[in-house]
Amino acid sequence: MDKIVLPTETSGIAASNLPLGRTAHFRFKIPIDHENSFTCDVPKQGSLAHLIKETTLIIWDEASMANKANLQSLHLLLQDVCDNKSLFGSKLVVLGGDFRQVLPVVPQKSLKQAVESSIVTSYIWTCLKRFRLTENQRAREDLAFCLFLLSLGNGELQSNECDYVRLPDGMIQHLNGERSYSRDCKCNISRS
Repeated sequence: MDKIVLPTETSGIAASNLPLGRTAHFRFKIPIDHENSFTCDVPKQGSLAHLIKETTLIIWDEASMANKANLQSLHLLLQDVCDNKSLFGSKLVVLGGDFRQVLPVVPQKSLKQAVESSIVTSYIWTCLKRFRLTENQRAREDLAFCLFLLSLGNGELQSNECDYVRLPDGMIQHLNGERSYSRDCKCNISRS
């Protein structure tokens, strides 16, 4: 029997990078307005429920940008469709993402409320096994740039959260013959 893998993304832009890419909302019919409903619109006898039952692996990329309600909705859907009360209905689910990047979008809410909507505050988070990737695959051809990105992401280039970060030589270049910025060019990076 073939192994079925369902790749999804949090954003439509990222999903467009996948063949037949789907956002998690679209793939699993996760409600957009989670304040009124947590229930995914997937009939237990429908074709999507059958596909989910046959699925071996679900990959959710950029999950760090998802609202915890979305993750919890998927968890409840998988439990229901698979008739299994284990985590994610005993399906293997891989959540990928860089938690140093973008928080979930929570319109007209405070930063605290945005952080509270992150999947790291979900009751599911403590049940997950976490892996930390430390090698930048995209930048491995340029070791200096790779080390810069890792140091930046780890907060090693700043003495406090709102400090300036010195950019490496040659990182910023103007087009059309304009001069390049000097070594003293600084970029204010806020790590809220």
